[in-house]
Amino acid sequence: MLNPVVYMTSVQVEPEEDAGWNEFYDDWVRVFTTQVPGTVRGSRWAVEDGRLGGHEVLPGARPCYLAFEEYRRVDEFILSRSWRKESHWEPRVASFGPWFRHLSDYATLNLQSISSRIDAPDRGGDLATRVLCRLWTVDPVALEEFERWRAATVEPLVERSAPVLAAHRYVALLAQLHRHGGEQGELVIPQRHHFEEGGRLCYVDVYELGEGGIDPGLLDALQTATDEWSEVVADRQDVLAKRLLLVERDGTASASS
Repeated sequence: MLNPVVYMTSVQVEPEEDAGWNEFYDDWVRVFTTQVPGTVRGSRWAVEDGRLGGHEVLPGARPCYLAFEEYRRVDEFILSRSWRKESHWEPRVASFGPWFRHLSDYATLNLQSISSRIDAPDRGGDLATRVLCRLWTVDPVALEEFERWRAATVEPLVERSAPVLAAHRYVALLAQLHRHGGEQGELVIPQRHHFEEGGRLCYVDVYELGEGGIDPGLLDALQTATDEWSEVVADRQDVLAKRLLLVERDGTASASS
């Protein structure tokens, strides 16, 4: 099961650089998970089907990936961020530089759990091999009304359409969305959402899924239902993803076929 605090990334990659990026980021997850204090597990996920910004189909021409680094408590995550700002970690940060020009819609999110529901308690702490991951930003003025609609409409829709093992809700303490490489290969961050700065709030729902069938119309149904909120909800991304790599703190790793 996913832990209460998650450092999440989502990214699209130029197809010509796909193999190199996977090798690079697999190594990043292994090193991050085993060296950064407080981290308990890391994983990488390949998007098999998704919708971006309403109705754009993912992965499209560019392969799309997710990654999760997990923490048990938010203070442990804060300590990990401080540790990663030390000089010994600078080479790891700098290693991303050559990749920025090849990435698009590159998002990083610091997520704090606001609810978690386990539908298959006998699974223990195992992490599912498939997830439905929903990301959006919302105008806080309409948050309560939207949340009532989401609970009444989206949750039943997902439950009817996919074999849900567990459902997790997160709010982003910090989200940097739609990042990409600039003309000189530098990192451009067009959107930054921090809860203390006012403005839009960013949320992520993660549904851990079993091996049963998924309604092929689920993603389109989710997007169509949310269209009526287009004036208050933005940056929508709904994806179904399969796990590629799982790394535990002790260095043990497993790959999914």
